[in-house]
Parts: sequence; C-alpha cells; structure tokens
Amino acid sequence: MSHPPPPSDLVAHAAFVRRLAGHLLQEGPDADDAAQDTCVRALQQPTPGSAGRPWLAAVLRNVVRQGAIRKPHLEAPGAA
Repeated sequence: MSHPPPPSDLVAHAAFVRRLAGHLLQEGPDADDAAQDTCVRALQQPTPGSAGRPWLAAVLRNVVRQGAIRKPHLEAPGAA
C-alpha cells in the first residue's frame, strides 16, 4: 500500500499546479477548484513516487477531463 506524499511535497508544487490549472482552464474559479481537487486526490490516492511535477500534472489533467465530462454543456445566450 502506498503512503500519501508528505503535505510539504504538495506545498512545494502548489504554485506549479495552480499555474497549470489556470493555463488549462483559462483562470477563474474552475482553475482554483481543479488545483484543490488535484491536491486532495494526491493525498487520498497516492502512487509510488507520487508528488512529483509530472505525476501531479497527470492528476490535474484527469481532474480537468472528469470535470468536463460532469459539467453540462451550456449554450451561450441567444444561441440556438
């Protein structure tokens, strides 16, 4: 069984995760939520060698994809 990464490892990469989330989601509250969800998942579902930037980037991409699947696609006002 894998142990969660120490919180200090996540804190060390928090700015990277937030910047990448902002890039993927064009900033805003969705980017903040995705960055937070990434850290939560990193603590809940660790993998060997976790908490490095490549692994956190992969977790974030999965969070973004899953969020896109769950969100209803809304049309712009006046579009039809």
